[in-house]
Amino acid sequence: MEKVLEFLKKAGTWYLATVDDSGEPHVRPFGAQNIFEGKLYIQTGLKKNVAKQMLAHPKVAISGMADGSV
Repeated sequence: MEKVLEFLKKAGTWYLATVDDSGEPHVRPFGAQNIFEGKLYIQTGLKKNVAKQMLAHPKVAISGMADGSV
């Protein structure tokens, strides 16, 4: 998990993809992350759609680029 955190920090801005209840994809930029008790955490409000979508459909995708690598 430390490698993932290091990569995301190097990327600066990375993207999180979720789906809504009708299966429509949504991709958003993020830049705040940390590891707590071995799990990756991102910063968002629980009232935001992204949080609601992650709770309803926990399979998400993260994409970013750092030092020319994806």
